[in-house]
Amino acid sequence: MTVTGRRKRPKKKRALLRQELNRWADSLKEDPEVQELLPLLDQIRPQTRGECEVPYGQKPDMCPWVGCKWHLYLDVNPTGHIVYNHPELMPWELVRCCALDVCDGGGETLEAVGDSIAVTRERIRQIESRTCSDIHERYDEDLNDRSSGM
Repeated sequence: MTVTGRRKRPKKKRALLRQELNRWADSLKEDPEVQELLPLLDQIRPQTRGECEVPYGQKPDMCPWVGCKWHLYLDVNPTGHIVYNHPELMPWELVRCCALDVCDGGGETLEAVGDSIAVTRERIRQIESRTCSDIHERYDEDLNDRSSGM
């Protein structure tokens, strides 16, 4: 990190590699052999937390399922655009790659959580505050529904 707190720009090498990977992925979309394999891939992809396993030869923190909604490497916007949370890193370079593992780790500082998903600690505080408000509202509604039903 620089003195201003902003992340350094990705190196050109990584940007070129990412462009090359994107071109390769686009070419695979039209390959009939790949289209045949996609349903098989969906069959072996973990659907629940209990099905997540460490593949042989991988480091324990490395998850190969970058497309999983809990993976911290990338997010997909509602519009379908991919957002890289850590553009300066490749998926295997992440220190922690699964949001569920972060949750299992127990209490974390706002800064540590922010570093995991590449946002500021203030944004994490805002998300936490809004989530707590939503939970309280739902709890109050549930309490009111129960008391009015008696």
